[in-house]
Amino acid sequence: MKEKQRAFMRKVRDKMSEDEVVQKSRKIREILFCTSFYKNADTIMTYLSAKNEPDTLEIVKVATQSGKKIVVPIADMKTNNMRLSYLPTLDGLCRNSFGILEPRGDFFVPCDVQNVDLILVPGLAFDEKGGRIGYGKGFYDRFLTKTKAVFVALCYDFQVIEKVAAEAHDVFMDFILTESRLIDCGKK
Repeated sequence: MKEKQRAFMRKVRDKMSEDEVVQKSRKIREILFCTSFYKNADTIMTYLSAKNEPDTLEIVKVATQSGKKIVVPIADMKTNNMRLSYLPTLDGLCRNSFGILEPRGDFFVPCDVQNVDLILVPGLAFDEKGGRIGYGKGFYDRFLTKTKAVFVALCYDFQVIEKVAAEAHDVFMDFILTESRLIDCGKK
């Protein structure tokens, strides 16, 4: 069931036009910037968007300009875990083997997960209880168990479905933010 939901959502999202991604991402940012969890966060961890995901580069730019510290994940394919790096500038980014932007080695500045207040989480499908279907490698599920930060999924309205096929190891979101609404998943 999970693989079917994952494949279907990937197909639908891949069909989005560049203009749709830009417009919907702008609306997502507008809602995010008005939330108390964003306003109160000193350090924000965010994925760097790829493949029609809601754009996070503009979030990084605005947050940095307003004095917030930005942290990005780096996937370690040998251990299937994530490391964190502060991102003081977008200049030191390069694409990894998945085509995802991350800091080059000489721009890696380690960050302890306990320093993060807010985590913007990617995914393919979500339900209103905070269930999440990611990309199938489990990086975020393993990582999110190590922190008390607020978990906010960024996605499009069509990615919020009635029920995701959750498993025992899956970590649930605190909030889901789409281009039209903020869903409080009632976790905290």
